[in-house]
Amino acid sequence: MDGIVFQARCHAAYAPSEEEIAYATRLVEAFDAHTKSGRGIFVFEGRVIDLPVVEAPRSVLARLAPASSNAVHLTGRLLCRDRLSG
Repeated sequence: MDGIVFQARCHAAYAPSEEEIAYATRLVEAFDAHTKSGRGIFVFEGRVIDLPVVEAPRSVLARLAPASSNAVHLTGRLLCRDRLSG
């Protein structure tokens, strides 16, 4: 498999779903609004939210930015191969 094709398939395999993106966006925006008003902990969609809970959705949004085309870590390649072949 061509390296560029492999990398594109790998990115697609690990891309967050539309639902994950929508939830992460709503949560991060709500958290940012609450922290600007001086509150750190709040209830969002029935869950108590604080900074550690927001880090995972922030990570989802960070994955939307593509990684450098020249930098694919070996471990990521192995994980991607397993995911694409499974």
